Amino acid sequence: MKTTRFLLQLIAIALVLGFAGCTGSQGSAPASQSDDGGSEVTANEGQRSKPRMRWWRDEAIVAELQLDDSQVQAIQDLMAESSRISSELRDKERQFGLRYLRALSQDPYDPVLVERMSNQLTQVLEDEHRQRIDNVRALRDLLSEQQWTTLWNRVPRALQVGRFRALRGPKITVTDNFSASEDAPVFPTPVP
Repeated sequence: MKTTRFLLQLIAIALVLGFAGCTGSQGSAPASQSDDGGSEVTANEGQRSKPRMRWWRDEAIVAELQLDDSQVQAIQDLMAESSRISSELRDKERQFGLRYLRALSQDPYDPVLVERMSNQLTQVLEDEHRQRIDNVRALRDLLSEQQWTTLWNRVPRALQVGRFRALRGPKITVTDNFSASEDAPVFPTPVP
């Protein structure tokens, strides 16, 4: 019975790791796998045979955004540092994820060890999301409002901070005047 359970756990772990490896190489994964801020564009998104180019290296986009040389260099530096940090965080995620799954595979498993591994894995995942959010903010600090708007319209994936892409719609002012309480008024979402 224990041997069967152990084999099933090993198979489940192998399937999870195999699935994670497959999704990382397909390019159709959610934003969390493009944490380097390296949103990529091609002339035709449907064709996989063409090499993908980073938006800040695409001369057409750089010209459309009217980026000066100092902005281009600052963006390249930001993206290189972001890529380095993302790589380190992905390595940590892989390492802590394996430790977590190994801790759960023990029979019986140690709840204290599993909790500690869970907290470490959660912290790494939180750091990955925070790094992506900070990267988009740093990008906004480098661009003028017009450049930001053009980038958002032209390459919305470059500004993707979560698992979904936000397309730019009508201008909405964001304030912090209302708290998330029942007394706060609810406004309908405008339809473009």
